[in-house]
Amino acid sequence: MEDRNAWLLVAEMFWTAILGAAVSFNSAYVVRLGGSNSLVGLLTSGPALMTILLTLPAARLMEWRGSRKAWVVWSIFLQRVLYLPIALMPFFVQERRAEAFVALFLLRELFLAPNHAGWNAFYADLLPGRRRVEVLAQRRIMDAALLVVAVPLVGEMLDKVVFPYGYQIAYGLAFVTGMISVAMLFRLRLPEGASASVQRAPATKQRFSLRRVVAENPVFFRYTAIRVVYNLGMSLAQPLYIIYFVRVLGASDAWLGFRLSVGNVAILIGYWFWPRIVNRYGDLRVMRWMAPVIALYPLGVALSQDLNTVVAIIALMSLVTPATNLTFFNTSINVCPPERRTSYMSLYTTAINVTGFLGPLIGVALSEVIGIAGALMVASAIRMMGGALFSLFPLEKAGPLPGSMED
Repeated sequence: MEDRNAWLLVAEMFWTAILGAAVSFNSAYVVRLGGSNSLVGLLTSGPALMTILLTLPAARLMEWRGSRKAWVVWSIFLQRVLYLPIALMPFFVQERRAEAFVALFLLRELFLAPNHAGWNAFYADLLPGRRRVEVLAQRRIMDAALLVVAVPLVGEMLDKVVFPYGYQIAYGLAFVTGMISVAMLFRLRLPEGASASVQRAPATKQRFSLRRVVAENPVFFRYTAIRVVYNLGMSLAQPLYIIYFVRVLGASDAWLGFRLSVGNVAILIGYWFWPRIVNRYGDLRVMRWMAPVIALYPLGVALSQDLNTVVAIIALMSLVTPATNLTFFNTSINVCPPERRTSYMSLYTTAINVTGFLGPLIGVALSEVIGIAGALMVASAIRMMGGALFSLFPLEKAGPLPGSMED
């Protein structure tokens, strides 16, 4: 069962990676449709707002109504079905296409709430702790390897096919590969005794408050608080990269695809060696080492005056990215009590997405006052401060990590 689930999770990523390549140019699409900087920011912040509003209610509903697998997989199915109307939209909308695209894109987020609430907990139920990092690394390697090939092809196609037909082909491909991916997710099977069929509990036991979390699980609160600071810096910069690349440095769709491919080659290399380093030194130690390093990326972009320099910076940072991806993921599971993992992960996701909503809006507004480069420098400073907090306030000092004692 464990090996079968591991194989399905890695194989499913093959199709998800192709989907990811097909939709790698969302922000560029909005820019080329004539969308404003604020609309590009909304493309980033809007999904975060949806997650803030819907994740906790979805988690409570999942705990009350049962099977976590059904909620998560059907959520993904409904979200990916909407790539079809996105692909067809230009045939039916002649004016304000950028606004129509963003509206359809945000509509997808309505269906993703159960996935946001339950995916990490569902993943933790499918595999024991010793296999989670291994399979996660294999999924990311599959993702990076496919993106290296697929993203440049999509970028070249977008440059050569008359606009907007190239984008319509890309979103049509996303729909097809998304359906194949979901079919594989439905084949996953839960081990005997897994908690994904959530048992109902009396209402008094279902109460879930921030005060109770702080009192009963201070390590979860500390980790989440630090990640909020760290992610604020990351999300503040998120919408500014594409604007800077396209409007300041004059990047084409082909270059945007090349940039992603370079990054994915570096990520592929990183996922080859970082799992061994994490297993040797532990999640928390590697997280303290590498989180401040990743924080330098917005600063590097801000100081770049040409696209070649940007590519070099992306390559260097992408080598380090797997270290934080692996350690953040595993730590977010380990700080949650296994019996309340859905609720705790939902609270964590909601907190992170508050920054995901506010950060892009602040970043765009700040860029209009001090320029895009200045806003990227501010984002880097905030992110470096968040990375430093992992060393200044070690999680171990707040108490044991409840999820790490599960296996």
